[in-house]
Amino acid sequence: MRNFIKDFEGQQKIEKRRWRMTERRDRPYIYVRDTWNPNKRISIKPLRKENYEDCKKVWENIQLTDEGIWTAIEIQDTRSNAWIKDSDAFIDFLNKKNKASTNKNYFSLFRQLLSKNIPQTYRGLIKWMLEKEYGTKPFQIRLELIRQLQDFYRLNKGSCPSWFTAEQYHAQRSMHNDRRRQINKNHRQQDLRATRGIVSKEEAEEYLDTYNDEFPWQCWCIAMMMCYGLRNHELWYIKKLENLFIEVPGRLTKSQEDRIVWPAFAEWDKRYSLFENFNKYQNFLRAKRKPEIKSLKDTNKRYSIKDEMIYFDGIGNNNSDLGNYITRNTLGVSYNRKEKGLRILPELLVKSPIKESRQKISVEPYDLRHTWAVFMHTDPRFKAMKSIEECAEAMGHGVDVHKRQYLLWLDKDDLNKTIIKSHKHPYAG
Repeated sequence: MRNFIKDFEGQQKIEKRRWRMTERRDRPYIYVRDTWNPNKRISIKPLRKENYEDCKKVWENIQLTDEGIWTAIEIQDTRSNAWIKDSDAFIDFLNKKNKASTNKNYFSLFRQLLSKNIPQTYRGLIKWMLEKEYGTKPFQIRLELIRQLQDFYRLNKGSCPSWFTAEQYHAQRSMHNDRRRQINKNHRQQDLRATRGIVSKEEAEEYLDTYNDEFPWQCWCIAMMMCYGLRNHELWYIKKLENLFIEVPGRLTKSQEDRIVWPAFAEWDKRYSLFENFNKYQNFLRAKRKPEIKSLKDTNKRYSIKDEMIYFDGIGNNNSDLGNYITRNTLGVSYNRKEKGLRILPELLVKSPIKESRQKISVEPYDLRHTWAVFMHTDPRFKAMKSIEECAEAMGHGVDVHKRQYLLWLDKDDLNKTIIKSHKHPYAG
């Protein structure tokens, strides 16, 4: 939802008053800071940053107060107290339980419950949920928020809330799943997922050789992600090991366990100086976007990326923002079309993996991770050496996810030809 505090930033810079309207990223309310005493910050709860009238009211009070002592704003709150009374505790619960990227949708939807004054009843919540259709992602996310609320009340009050019981949740989940299966039953799996651009080694080398001198750190990122099957944000956390292996710390990234990964193309280490420039470009990324790392054991504690304790007690809290930086500055075609004037890499175009398609598609950074999985399964040398289980573990997910999502983009015609040619009939003369 929109943050209207930003609408007043220009006026605040022009009118340098004692009090300044500000916010906290993990809170929905408006705050004011005393510029004479930067440590003093006052909450204007329940006035909220996504409400324009609330922001306007605070700004007018800042103008009236001028250099004086802050006086409380008279607030007539007409909303139901049902959600408000537990809102801070619920937000704290989400912050302790989940990463920031996971909470993004939950915070947005919870603000809807508050701003729309949704009744805290089963009927009221179902009416709100059914603004979206069963079987769709938006409905599923609203249902997942209900599950988060149930977990919160179970932890704090010992049981699920009476206004949405566990049985009612499971009934809604069952109807959602039935509808999703009905919608998807006549679709191929490829039709249900965003098409991934699978890049051949030759295509990647031609692209990197062309642009490596002009875009050195960007090409290093692209080469590392394709060579090791990395998620975008993992570039901030990986470690070098012997024999060209790398280690990906689990909780800092997305997986529960740390994992080691071997290179798909060992010769790229010298061709694109992957290990030689490792520290240089990783430090560059860390300077451009600082990781937010919180403690697993102490929710109020934060770590620096240079603190060795992050590998034992750290959870990456802004991985979505880190990954977004890579997308915007490397192969993020959808972003770069909008951001004119940037010195950006040209598109990397490859043939669509959809069987009947003849068009070329633009490669996104995450496609390089899918490319690694496909290469491990199709290259004869790696296929003979590494099992699907080993590849799935190296990528930090389960075998089911590996087969269902990452091997979805195999060229089935080429694969079938290989199977047919390599098969030896046991009873052939």
